[in-house]
Amino acid sequence: MFEGQLSSDSVLWFTVRKAVVASRQENCDLVRELIRKASEPFQFFCDRAESYFTAAIEACNMQSNLAFKALSMCGLGEIAFARSNFVLATQRFKETLSLCTEMGVPPQHFHNCFPFDTLPGKFKGWVLFLEGQSPFTHVT
Repeated sequence: MFEGQLSSDSVLWFTVRKAVVASRQENCDLVRELIRKASEPFQFFCDRAESYFTAAIEACNMQSNLAFKALSMCGLGEIAFARSNFVLATQRFKETLSLCTEMGVPPQHFHNCFPFDTLPGKFKGWVLFLEGQSPFTHVT
């Protein structure tokens, strides 16, 4: 690498930082676009995230941590949504909805009910699922 050039890891982390700032400003469209652009050169990104969410769910099952299990399940739903696998996304979001009910958390405030969570509850897949909008209207 030449002086003044950034490594691909540095570019990824700068993009992630931008996405965090955008999420705090509730600009979810920009967050999704930044994540999409950042993940293009890193095809393993969704696979890796999926593995982490799955491992987190297994740990949460052992520790009975419903809050983090629900967040991880919703994350799996968003990954399925991003891959246009709406049947799997519906299943994941239904499981998230069930966990919200079990915790007594209104689904519309799911991401906002945790005081230190910086992500707004406006991610596209979850919001469309809650509103019963396409592409979830035809999935049973």
